[in-house]
Amino acid sequence: MQEYEDGITGEAKLVKDLDRFDMILQAYEYELAEEKPKFCQEFFDSTKTFFENSHPAVKKLCENLYKVREQNVQFSLV
Repeated sequence: MQEYEDGITGEAKLVKDLDRFDMILQAYEYELAEEKPKFCQEFFDSTKTFFENSHPAVKKLCENLYKVREQNVQFSLV
């Protein structure tokens, strides 16, 4: 637990990045389910700068989610 909180190891940083990505993905899924585009904007705003320095794979996932969100369509990890 302390390793995760401190974010010292590469694994801890990746898990923390994925946790934050999961938060915005859930926010987006909520927007779709409720048919309220951009309703959860504060979640995206609060993490935007964090993802600039995140793991490259997570950064790519975020970029794709932002693009999909602009189009207001389902997001796919594939």
